[in-house]
Amino acid sequence: MSGSTLDVKNIDVDFHLPLSHSNRSYQLIELPNGLRALLISDRSSELFSTSMVVGSGSCNDPDDALGLAHLCEHMLFLGTKTCPMPNQLDQIVSSAGGFTNAYTTMEQTCYHFEVSSFAKMRDERVFIIDSVLEIFSSFFKCPLFKERFIKGEIRAVDEEHKGNTNNTDKILFHALRSLASPNHVFHRFGTGNKATLSQISPKRLQRYLRAYFQRFYLARKMALVMKGPQSLNHLKKLVVAHFSDIPKSSLDHVRLSGQSFTSDHDIYFSPQLYGYLDTPILQPDIKTVLLKVANTSRVRLCYPLQTIVDLPNYRRIGNILCNILGDESEKSLCEYLKRKRQWATGVMVLVQNTIFKDDLLLVDIDVTPTGLRNLPQVVDTLHYYINYIIVRSSPRELASVIEDYSSVEDKCFMNRETATTFVDEICDYAERLEKGGIAYSDLIRGYADWTDGGSSIKVVNDIQKAAIQCFTEENLRVVVAHEDLSPLSLFTLDQASYVTAVDNYFQYEFTKVLNSEMVTFINPDLSLNLELPCIPKPLKELISDRRMTQQSEVGYIRGLETAASEPSLIKFDSSSEIWSVNNEGPDVETSRITLHIVFRELESTAKNLVGIEVLTELIGEELKYGLYHYELVGTFWGIFANVNGIPSILLSVNGAKESAIFVFQAVLSRLRQLGEGSYASDYQKFKKARVRSRKRIEETLQASGIRKVFSATYLILEEGLTLPEEKLDALELLDETDLAIISEGLLKAAPYSQLLLDGDFTDHECFYLPESAIFYNGKTTDEHLNKGSSRLSYKIPSGHNISFPLKGDEDDTANTVLYFLQIGDRSDNELYSWAKLFEHLLSYTALDELRTNRRLAYNVFTGTKFLRRTFGIHITIPSGEHDCQKLSDEIERYLGLLESRLEGYTERDFREEILEPFLQTLTQYSNHMKTPSGLFMSLQPLQGSGDKPENREFMTHWSQVDQIINSTYRFGGTECEEPIDKAFLMSLTLNEFLRYVRTYVSVKSPHRSCLIVANAAGSQLHQAKKSQFAAMIYSQLQEQNLNITQKQVDELLGECKDQEDFSDISVHLKRYFKENKQNGQLIKVAFKNFAGSLFRSAAMKISARPHRSNSEKAYAKSGRGLAGTRNYWLWNIWCMPEKALHK
Repeated sequence: MSGSTLDVKNIDVDFHLPLSHSNRSYQLIELPNGLRALLISDRSSELFSTSMVVGSGSCNDPDDALGLAHLCEHMLFLGTKTCPMPNQLDQIVSSAGGFTNAYTTMEQTCYHFEVSSFAKMRDERVFIIDSVLEIFSSFFKCPLFKERFIKGEIRAVDEEHKGNTNNTDKILFHALRSLASPNHVFHRFGTGNKATLSQISPKRLQRYLRAYFQRFYLARKMALVMKGPQSLNHLKKLVVAHFSDIPKSSLDHVRLSGQSFTSDHDIYFSPQLYGYLDTPILQPDIKTVLLKVANTSRVRLCYPLQTIVDLPNYRRIGNILCNILGDESEKSLCEYLKRKRQWATGVMVLVQNTIFKDDLLLVDIDVTPTGLRNLPQVVDTLHYYINYIIVRSSPRELASVIEDYSSVEDKCFMNRETATTFVDEICDYAERLEKGGIAYSDLIRGYADWTDGGSSIKVVNDIQKAAIQCFTEENLRVVVAHEDLSPLSLFTLDQASYVTAVDNYFQYEFTKVLNSEMVTFINPDLSLNLELPCIPKPLKELISDRRMTQQSEVGYIRGLETAASEPSLIKFDSSSEIWSVNNEGPDVETSRITLHIVFRELESTAKNLVGIEVLTELIGEELKYGLYHYELVGTFWGIFANVNGIPSILLSVNGAKESAIFVFQAVLSRLRQLGEGSYASDYQKFKKARVRSRKRIEETLQASGIRKVFSATYLILEEGLTLPEEKLDALELLDETDLAIISEGLLKAAPYSQLLLDGDFTDHECFYLPESAIFYNGKTTDEHLNKGSSRLSYKIPSGHNISFPLKGDEDDTANTVLYFLQIGDRSDNELYSWAKLFEHLLSYTALDELRTNRRLAYNVFTGTKFLRRTFGIHITIPSGEHDCQKLSDEIERYLGLLESRLEGYTERDFREEILEPFLQTLTQYSNHMKTPSGLFMSLQPLQGSGDKPENREFMTHWSQVDQIINSTYRFGGTECEEPIDKAFLMSLTLNEFLRYVRTYVSVKSPHRSCLIVANAAGSQLHQAKKSQFAAMIYSQLQEQNLNITQKQVDELLGECKDQEDFSDISVHLKRYFKENKQNGQLIKVAFKNFAGSLFRSAAMKISARPHRSNSEKAYAKSGRGLAGTRNYWLWNIWCMPEKALHK
């Protein structure tokens, strides 16, 4: 620690700020070493958040170690000269309920953490902030890069990459590299995997890491953002004390670390950046790439923006073009493609930054089969819209649209809600600060004003100029992701003009089409009735309302200690129950309304349930185009169907009060039309809604990994859930007559309304909103409050450990195990409170033990899993390295080790290391990486504006809705969990804590109830690993000038007897070269060099043996195990029958 605040340069900035930041103070400073730091004093939150961005990423990787920047990011957490303990930052921060992470992009690497300012260390003389900052800052001064950790972190990088290979968005981004010029830096793979990071020995890789760090981790290449409740002066002192000695040069690094200087004259960092300015980002002769991707039908239209990067307001011009083309209101391009022509189910327009200013404007279209067949016309319609609607519109009309969108953008910024966690926010600020290209005053809002003093005509001309220059057939590149390569016929009929191959990194089959043109461009009818977007007048009036709400001075808000007040029941009768909560705080302008309508006399048959889902699709499809602009100003609305597996419809709205009320009533008016049966009268609309429902159910069936084991757990343990397979069968039989009968019968089926109003509603609004939401059913019974679902959760019998193996789908790339410990009833508050304490202990010990020490997987998830009436704790691991048996065995060894360690604790150890840190976390919102706590928490709308909000206020509201729907009324919990009995925990002793552990957790307990859901990886994992090994061997053989293709190497690997380590590959290779009569002396020399590289690669332990499906194993630890079978979903898997469980 060194430096003085007197040496700090203060940079005066008048920041543009939203209303929610009115209680904050900002200061931008620059330290003598060149480090720039943005300080944010925020007394409304106790959270202390810090982000450091380094201006170097995968673009600086050397060619023989792709992924080096990513590996460096991982290695910094594994010990420094001053803080040598691996993962010490993770342990301290997570034990205090905080969160730490990092990520690497093409140009930047970002490290961040967040923790409560009031968390205590065991040594009370040390403030946690000082301790955490000492470790965090040492990352950028003196990392150790110990060789013994390198192999483990290569495995972690590889696991991370494997998780990307099933992600359609990641696949499409990687496919853009196929279009890039071979000499352009964007063409290279950036994440890294075993193959790319195993081309050189760990010893040499250690040298690369040190050289990379010394060259690029310099203060002048960094930007820091620090936010907390401390004063600006205090924050400045913290920055000076911990970051002022970050080196300015590579030689300073050497002096600080005490290590010798690592020469990098033979390491060619960022080799392709030297000729970057002379290299176009896209290849001129490759216009189309087709990808074979399962369960996907998406077209990506790519338009390079290099020709307009020098225009004033370039960034905002790109945003305006995205807004106009992506607008989904009536008479828009999107509405035409989706509703009128039924060519698309979704359209998204965005500007994708690749590196520096090489941006691409992307139009992503999820095409229907009809849309794919008519792809030339889809593209021509887009070009027509640009050339006739945008380019040829009158300057006044286009200027009006620009003004509207600018007003919407400003309104959204001014009304920006306070985030649940500040990590994403401060990382954005740090990225902008490091990258530059934006005025300091715009750091917070992220965009600039239109050119000061520039006329609107000039802005219009620039936008039209940009549209003309960018959206041309010559500029267009096309990526098609489909379940097969049949769309190839749209682009060429000449086999000589395309090349088919398999991607080395993502293992998808792809075809590059050379100098392609779509076979036919069909000019659409010029009377398309398309228009520029027009924001409705009522919404314009709301946007133009610039009234500022006076905010009172805010003192410390200790997280959840000042959480929302509990709902009050203001009315109930045989038809409804009305709840209201009036919150006070910085977010009072946002209102939340949720209505749940239960059709009590409708049976929960698969036919009725899918009928309600189809009706929900029809209602949402009818509404979303008219409500689109309300979504733009931040209003969320969503319609959910069949919550808890019973016939019902749930509507939830969140946003500014006037907008929320308008949207709520608009949807409600459509719901009231259900009784008319009109939604079943249009066959084409019914057909489309049924297709969308089928697609959603099939996506559930095709789930893999974590989502699959979670879904299976709910189906096993929850009573009465309808299987997706049964829904598909019912959907196939559903026709318009059936739907009309279901629709007309809904409002006659004793509808029961549950309404929660959350916000600053007037007395008049509290009267007429409930009246409009009640669906009177004519009943005059004395029954009042809804009794909730009579369905319960199955209980695993005491003392039973039951295994539930799933047969993995072909494209499952990881073996995934969910290890579930059943604890008890949700109503047992003391037992639940103990379980949350124990789960907190798991949250920061499991990752360290199972990932870092045992190296099982890149991610380890822990959490509490809630069912309707019961709950438990889970540990979930997806691994591409180890089979399911190994994973479950290691989890049990970890639990045994944890129990042994706890038995060695003293009472003081227990209170200071476990209990008190957890009690401190109760005053803050949990923000460590976690999975949804239960089905209700994971619900997303069938139709609406998008996924439900994740901010703390909405999550509190959603938790209250959960309690009301289930008629439990235990308010006060968060994220759909139960409230914690703090008084019970404060009196808890070590012996009592251990008694619970020995009963519910210990592998030796005769009372423990455990469920292991294991999903085995599909055959694709074996092929992917074999392909990685083939690429590695092929690269090494090429260096020895041996003539062989990668495909031939892959075939030889398939002939190996050892399908795990391929230890006999040398035999097959020698035979191949001998048969092909290649120079014997050359082979002898080459193999001498090749053997060392091969065995180093084999030492990385690429486990590639296709193991027996876990469905062929039975590894129940004790008890009766499975007493029978049942066909769950479309998987050929074992399942416990209902009689094997207790209610």
